[in-house]
Amino acid sequence: MVVCRRHYLLGRSSMVRTSLFCGAIFWIVMFGKLSPLRQGTTHSSADVALERIDLPHAQHNDWEEDRNSLGHIATSRGAGKGSRESQKSFPPFTNTFPVAAKDGNARKMEHNPLSCFTNRTTPSNQRLFTEKEKAMFRYLFDWPEIPTSSCKRMLKMGGLASGKGCLTDGDKHVCLDEPLSLATAHDDCLIYSFGINYDWSFDEAARAFGCEVHSFDPSIDYPEGRRSDGITFHHFGIGRNNHTNVYGWQIYTLDQIMDILGHKGRTIHYLKMDAEGGEFDMMAQQLLDGDGEFVLDKVEQIGFEVHFKLDPNLEMAFYRRANRSVHALRQLGFNMVHWEYNKVVKERYLYPGVERPVSLLYEILLIKNGPDRWDRSSRGRRERQVIAALAKKALTLTRSLVAGQIRA
Repeated sequence: MVVCRRHYLLGRSSMVRTSLFCGAIFWIVMFGKLSPLRQGTTHSSADVALERIDLPHAQHNDWEEDRNSLGHIATSRGAGKGSRESQKSFPPFTNTFPVAAKDGNARKMEHNPLSCFTNRTTPSNQRLFTEKEKAMFRYLFDWPEIPTSSCKRMLKMGGLASGKGCLTDGDKHVCLDEPLSLATAHDDCLIYSFGINYDWSFDEAARAFGCEVHSFDPSIDYPEGRRSDGITFHHFGIGRNNHTNVYGWQIYTLDQIMDILGHKGRTIHYLKMDAEGGEFDMMAQQLLDGDGEFVLDKVEQIGFEVHFKLDPNLEMAFYRRANRSVHALRQLGFNMVHWEYNKVVKERYLYPGVERPVSLLYEILLIKNGPDRWDRSSRGRRERQVIAALAKKALTLTRSLVAGQIRA
């Protein structure tokens, strides 16, 4: 028994040694196979893990789609929601993207602002801007970014998630302060809403506030007439004169629209304009031109989406007209109390004389709470001066021709 017991114990220890030996061989082999893989995934001290990119308007894989769908405004369509040209330069200036640095620290790279000039500018039409013109650009881009008054009771109306990062778009700020009468108008409250693009959120919120709402957009396929209790849709837009444009849309001036709807003499408590450039056409007709009736003093507050244009080399006529319109609007007593960049279009541009990158699209709220110092006789003065100059030139030419015939 003793011999057998010792034989059993020796056999068992041999099995243990064999198992340990085989296990060691197995792990040596596996370590040798895994080592190359492990070396391939090891980060050196010079490498940095990229941080997550947070784009408020799009996910990373949507950049190409956004590059084609979100661009700068090429031309003013005078009403409704217009089209946008594809923008070649993207991403926007305000977004930041992580970059691996050689020193082991993660850095964020800001995209430089874009030039305001386009490939339409050629050596033949390039120009130098005077100091006066640079000051004009500064004034125009300060207008939507520097508040000239304040509103203590501000309310946001409307807004829908856009689907691009769940941004809320289409909302407008309104002011309930006195002497504005929006909060106390009750049954007499009147709101015009230009530019719908199938987003009725502002109009419905305004109706829920108790106002009579008239909605305008010639660019959408929607039946004209009563949409719901208190909201009426009109299939025409706003512009500088009464006409049918190249898209077949009917365009009227602000005073003509008030006349058509039987609102002559009434107060427009809120004028919402998202009309793809139609805001400057409306201001030019009301403040600069001599045609039509002046009714802008019947408006208490304006929610603008402001559209500036690219390439001042070719758009100086627009910028000079916009400059005169904004000056007149401020003299009329309209102050800017709230502003924000357009939530969707993120590009920033550098303009002559403007020391900071600026946007082409702004959302601003203007309220009429300042003194009215605007000289009504200035309306149409430039037009009358041009007509007088042309008449004088024509008279001089006629006299020269007559004198030449007499001598002959």
